[in-house]
Amino acid sequence: MSTLLLRVLKFTAAAGAMSGVGALFLSLYGEVSRRIYCSILGFSAGVMMGVSTVILLPHALQIGSLPVVLVGMVAGGLFATLLEVGIPHMEPHFGADEFSPGLGDAVALALAVAIHNIPEGLAMGLGFAAGNGLGPLLVVAVGCQNIPEGLAISLPLRRNGVDRWKSVAFATLSGMSEMIGAALAVAASRWAESILPVGLAFAAGALIYVTAEQLIPESHHREMGIVPSWGLVLGFAMVMVISEMGIDF
Repeated sequence: MSTLLLRVLKFTAAAGAMSGVGALFLSLYGEVSRRIYCSILGFSAGVMMGVSTVILLPHALQIGSLPVVLVGMVAGGLFATLLEVGIPHMEPHFGADEFSPGLGDAVALALAVAIHNIPEGLAMGLGFAAGNGLGPLLVVAVGCQNIPEGLAISLPLRRNGVDRWKSVAFATLSGMSEMIGAALAVAASRWAESILPVGLAFAAGALIYVTAEQLIPESHHREMGIVPSWGLVLGFAMVMVISEMGIDF
């Protein structure tokens, strides 16, 4: 196994484990209010939008032509659409205090989130393959986004009587699916370095679609006012700060 792949898997696993941190927070402190939850979702949306537009797309345009980047971006959006149609994300659990699916639905939710996490893994893997400190930036940003996702997975599990540590385990494992996307990205980049610009744009298109289709609408569930929007602004701002800091490890 190559040094690059080992490094990617290690840091991608760390980002995925942040889903477990979100679930652990819920297990230790109980329910979260709708306002807090929707603000966290808004923050998550800002992070994903920032990752796509501040990190992925500019770098793709630096190393590839505009037509190639556009094709990759549209392909990523189509890929996310097919995932959404084939494996619905079960959005009603987001921010709905009265929503309490059966245990089977809660487990299905965790599996669906795991599959939907693969594009994030692709982004991180391609970031490490591209170099220039891009991979670590994406690990930090995606890791922050995974915390509220862990909350989302853990909430219905806990309401159905699942042990707190089992719910944390489900959330953590769903985040670990990002390692699959990361490994595929590294393998593809080693096969053909020219795939990097279209791959980065592909990941950006998928993340933008997920943000617009899932995170933003659900963060404004039942008209939460300006709170989710300010969460989005702050999440986007955080990505800009991280990008300027030039994190590397």
